[in-house]
Amino acid sequence: MKINFKIRFLLGIILVAATMSLSACNNGPATLSFEIVNQQTGYISSNTTPSYIEIITSPQMKSIWPLSPEDQVAIQSIDYSRYFTLIVTFAHGYDDQDSITKISQFKDVIWVQTNLVTSSSSEGDSSYQIVKIPKTDVIRYGKITFRLVDDGFAEIAKVVQTIPAPQSEPAATIRPDVNHFLS
Repeated sequence: MKINFKIRFLLGIILVAATMSLSACNNGPATLSFEIVNQQTGYISSNTTPSYIEIITSPQMKSIWPLSPEDQVAIQSIDYSRYFTLIVTFAHGYDDQDSITKISQFKDVIWVQTNLVTSSSSEGDSSYQIVKIPKTDVIRYGKITFRLVDDGFAEIAKVVQTIPAPQSEPAATIRPDVNHFLS
């Protein structure tokens, strides 16, 4: 009788473990955490700028349009071994309250959901928002499709970008004062 109980107990554990792993595989999109680096309103003056999304995965040597000089510096200071950055530009005709509300991933698609507040005037300057996302939150790496969507999930913009896996430790740097030890 004790053997029968042990077998049932082990089968029960195996069944629970299998059920948990299967339910984990069938879950919907995972929510990714993000941190706002900055948001500028009324910075872009062209009336023809559409809403778009740009993904930055490494420090940029060139300036990124339409970022302010202060935001160019902020982009350079991000640790790209641990984070990647999204820049979302909101088109004209929207309010200065436009913002990213949620970022989620399912398989190789990341949805960037925005709250777009329609302005009473279609004139004026556009705005942008910069956020950084921890690479450890991403559930799949490699070629990822980013979809910028509104609250109703209507697609505003789409881009495909390769997201590298996070590095376990920051890359080693060689200090100039210790170079003589390497020769």
